Amino acid sequence: MIRYLYIALIMLLLLADNASSIYVKMIEPYQHTFYINNSSFNLTKVGPGQSFVVVINSSSNINNTLYNYVWTQLIVKDYPEGWKVQNSATDAKLLQAEIIASPNATPGRYKITLEATNIGNFFHTGNFTFNLYVNVSNNVFNITTDKTLYYTYPNYTINIPIKISNLGVSDTPFYISSNLSNSYNETYIVLHNSSKTVNYTIRLAKPGIYKVNLTVGAINSNNIKKSFNVKVLVYQTFGYDMNITSDSYFITPYTAIAPYSIIYTLYYIYHILLKLT
Repeated sequence: MIRYLYIALIMLLLLADNASSIYVKMIEPYQHTFYINNSSFNLTKVGPGQSFVVVINSSSNINNTLYNYVWTQLIVKDYPEGWKVQNSATDAKLLQAEIIASPNATPGRYKITLEATNIGNFFHTGNFTFNLYVNVSNNVFNITTDKTLYYTYPNYTINIPIKISNLGVSDTPFYISSNLSNSYNETYIVLHNSSKTVNYTIRLAKPGIYKVNLTVGAINSNNIKKSFNVKVLVYQTFGYDMNITSDSYFITPYTAIAPYSIIYTLYYIYHILLKLT
């Protein structure tokens, strides 16, 4: 019993010491407070070529008193070879340093050492060092879609909803492209450790059954991308038949309507029956 009381007393003393000691409070990419100099924290992952920011609060605790602007700059002191960094500005409420992983970084765990400095040592705190570990991986996001078959008419737009789940620490934008001849790239921002559903719009001019390949990838990294297929059924319309036949034959459109409308109507009825069964 005495032993457990002793352990509890030691823990209370440690907590009290932490409450009165100086610290560094990290806000981004995750919230964590470093009480011990040269301590470490594990981040999730970042893709080759992606960037992420580390943000700390400049305030800290000195002798049980909270002071602002204790830390005047955040410096990336040590980082892997081939990576790029940008130290924070000085004398700001929030100090933000940027780290860019090398485009050639191989999968693995990497260590980054940062230092919160007190220029001029006005508060007599010295500098505070902490370490971050981050995994480099090409698998930094997931994509999901509700369905793989869409129906439309010639020259009508279709919105294909795609849910992007950002699993990493980077806020680097994502792009979506397709294999269609009139394809265009659209960019979307999905913040780290969050999900967002976006709509990619396509338009098809002619009737038919199309296999559309969609690719979602991260900007600045050719290795971070995923693809999936959807089918789009573009129905034949009476107006489309009339335009085709009037341009192709020296007879009235009403007597030369191609059988496409009938074919696609039967195809539509077939899919309705499948759903009912």
